[in-house]
Amino acid sequence: MYRLRQWFWSLAARREPPLESLPPAEQVGRILRDASRERPTHYVLTQAVRRLSALGEPAVDPLIMAALNHRSRFAQQVAAEALGAIGDRRAVVPLIELLKIESFEVAASAARALGQIGDPRAREALEFAAQFGTDRVSLAAREALLNVPRKDG
Repeated sequence: MYRLRQWFWSLAARREPPLESLPPAEQVGRILRDASRERPTHYVLTQAVRRLSALGEPAVDPLIMAALNHRSRFAQQVAAEALGAIGDRRAVVPLIELLKIESFEVAASAARALGQIGDPRAREALEFAAQFGTDRVSLAAREALLNVPRKDG
């Protein structure tokens, strides 16, 4: 069954235009779609984040939308990680919202991304997640707090 699915997607991929020819929003959508089709492994996550973060600033708005609204938790996780790698401060408020998601993978990715961005607006939410989150979310939030300055200085 898995091989049949792979064969089908390889046929479908042949009919699509090259990724680089698409606008950033469509590139984001295709990368997330393709990553969600794979089995969620660390390698798939890393490759998708690398490809998305290479798009840079034009991908921030589509990534924010994907992080908040995508039906796949894995795609949300990938989007959050990519937002952290890009480091755009527009993602801070949406990433704080992702800290509230029940999926620990998504919340931990959001915490790591907030740590990478290092915006003081995230400090309060990260402190809360560090104290009351699940083990993995709490650990990610504590590590992120090391890179987030206090608002007063």
